[in-house]
Amino acid sequence: MKNITTGLALALSTIGLSSTAEAKTVLDASARCFLIGLVEPGGWQQTLKIKPQKALSDKAGDLVQVTALEHGTKAVNPPLGYYNPLTGSATYISQGSQRVISGMTQISLVGTSYGTSDASENGIKGLYVQDYSVLLAAQSKGAIPSGSIMGNNEFKPIANPEQSADYRNVGNLTEISCKDF
Repeated sequence: MKNITTGLALALSTIGLSSTAEAKTVLDASARCFLIGLVEPGGWQQTLKIKPQKALSDKAGDLVQVTALEHGTKAVNPPLGYYNPLTGSATYISQGSQRVISGMTQISLVGTSYGTSDASENGIKGLYVQDYSVLLAAQSKGAIPSGSIMGNNEFKPIANPEQSADYRNVGNLTEISCKDF
């Protein structure tokens, strides 16, 4: 019985030591800006600005509120542009979890914005509904080395909502200065 008690005490102390390991920050609380995909001549240039409300750690179950803003510009005459406000949450998917992708910060973002079908003043008026999943490599010091965005951006015309258009948004994220946002 003494060996069982000693073994149990040793096991519990080991568990206690492993759970007190210091959590690392995987995403700090500063605003971060990213270029979405590649910029094609005459196409849309899209950027994403995220702002965690506090630092996110790699501790299992850590959850942080995130606000974000998607910005698009198109260099035509006259220039076109849009902004989509987004909100969501971030968590860290630890290595060895049962998820397909692990060792990444996952941010879920949703938003709704009013605009026109082509961002021009004369376009068809309607509602955009955004639903994105952002994956970011864990931040060590400085820049975030890689990231991606996937999701849907659906447009529903006010006059004829059954003629909605659904856009897929998949692209790599490249961190840029927020001055360039």
